[in-house]
Amino acid sequence: MKLKDNLIYREDDAVIFDTEKGILIELNESANEIIKRLNKTEKKL
Repeated sequence: MKLKDNLIYREDDAVIFDTEKGILIELNESANEIIKRLNKTEKKL
């Protein structure tokens, strides 16, 4: 799922990849759950 132009979220392994900086950001369980819920809400709209 694309969060912003340079940020891609991978739900399977709970990371955000910053394509601009070339780094992976690992999420803790709480952050991963928040993004999942935001994604579900966005799909409903």
